[in-house]
Amino acid sequence: MRRMVSKQMAIGLYNRAFENIDRVIAFFLLAPASLLLVIEAALSLRWRLGHDTSIVLYVTYLIQQHGYAPYRDVFDFTLPGTFAFNYIIVKLFGYGNLGFMVFNLIWTGALLAVTWMIMRRFGWWVAWGSVVLFGVFYLQAGRPMALQRDYVLLLPLSLAVWTFLSRRPGSLTRAALVGLLIGVAATLKPHALIALPVVMAVELLELRRDSYLAPFQLLSRRSLALVGSYIGGAVIPLAVAILWIWSVGSLPSFIEMFREYIPLHTNINYFHRTIFGLERAIYLVTFYLKFGGHSFWLAAALFGVFSTLFLVNSSTISKLHVGLLAGLALAFSIYTALAGQFFPYHWMPFNYFVILLASLCLIKLPAAREGLLLRVFPVVVLVLTCIVILRPTPYFFSQLRGEPLFVVEGQRVDEIAAFLNANLKPGDQVQPLDWTGGAIHGMLLARAEPATRFIYDYHFYHHISQGFIQTLRQRFIRDLERSQPRFIIEVQTLKPWVSGPDTTRQFVELQAILESDYQVVLRGEGYSILELLN
Repeated sequence: MRRMVSKQMAIGLYNRAFENIDRVIAFFLLAPASLLLVIEAALSLRWRLGHDTSIVLYVTYLIQQHGYAPYRDVFDFTLPGTFAFNYIIVKLFGYGNLGFMVFNLIWTGALLAVTWMIMRRFGWWVAWGSVVLFGVFYLQAGRPMALQRDYVLLLPLSLAVWTFLSRRPGSLTRAALVGLLIGVAATLKPHALIALPVVMAVELLELRRDSYLAPFQLLSRRSLALVGSYIGGAVIPLAVAILWIWSVGSLPSFIEMFREYIPLHTNINYFHRTIFGLERAIYLVTFYLKFGGHSFWLAAALFGVFSTLFLVNSSTISKLHVGLLAGLALAFSIYTALAGQFFPYHWMPFNYFVILLASLCLIKLPAAREGLLLRVFPVVVLVLTCIVILRPTPYFFSQLRGEPLFVVEGQRVDEIAAFLNANLKPGDQVQPLDWTGGAIHGMLLARAEPATRFIYDYHFYHHISQGFIQTLRQRFIRDLERSQPRFIIEVQTLKPWVSGPDTTRQFVELQAILESDYQVVLRGEGYSILELLN
């Protein structure tokens, strides 16, 4: 008798598991992914700063500790919101690696919490999937992606989406708050404003659906008021940023940079090559259609959207919410083409919204309308996508074995910092000839001041026929001759050079100064430190 009962229970459990096979498959995807997310997060605390994050932190250091005015005293096209963001980091945790990575986890945790709140309306399986899959996707990119601006702006953007979805349609307060949050994102990257027309369009669709008023004129007045609230909210953070730039005396330099230099910078492609005309148009279309190498997410996203819109008895409002996420994914795919360089971090906002849509593959389908295949297929598509795309960081297993994290330029950074700490005297200045090769990071660690407003030099070597580039060269030589820094750090390797038409590697006036006034006092691997002759 007991054997029969046990057999019946086993059969019952088997049938229940078979009936919920989509949930079983989802569990065996999300449980290991969740564990990987936790381990990767813990290991990330041992990452080092690098790439352009150390450059932004260095400029923040000059602003905070030495009263430099951005754009006027430091030639850099980072926007004010990024300096404000990094100022918060250094005030809370200082300039070290650990503090930066702790803040990275705090910011990521906040983003994932908001993501859960956005996606919870589609069920907790969907919310779980969106949080875990995007978290793993972000951390697998490793330290070069840590707190990149295109990632940082996702928190205000996600807060804007959550505010939009959680407040009453047609509210002017909601419109102003959403606009304000998008404006905050735009202080980090101005083309984040591309989100604004998407949310306004969904707002107007909601308003049209909910309005039972006959006169179209009244609906039009409400629409104009809402659009005005969105735009007004977005303008506030941008106006505050401009006001700060003006207050520190940097507005003319800021305008000059965006008017004269940014158009040249956007003509440099993914391979750090200058391109023009038809070649640039073909390049933009070709790289846009590659979707950053993550086209598999699009397939999963399409299945998720289809399941939610056509297989679930969702309300109209839920369908509009799916439309909002899809519209933002489309907008932020276009966002990558606006900069025209298609670096991995430029795709991060697009990947965020596409992963949210892909997570809809986990939505619970009504039993009355589904066959087993129809129920399982979207989940299988998501699993296959994750197998293809998601993986640990390249240094995951070496970190688990307790090996020190290898950083290509790490030894160079430490050597430069050690030399400067041992040899700098009060009042000494240092001139880096570098971009992302480690010299600026070494100067940050040594708290060294730059000799000129040009902390990196790649802009001297592209579009050299343009008057503005020639002016920059003249200003640099003038400032270098005036300051006569004690040390110059010349980086030869791990430093991107711009190639293509109208570029060069020659700077005759600079080379003459190096040869006549300086001598090499330290020759490292791929770099040299020169000292001023007495």
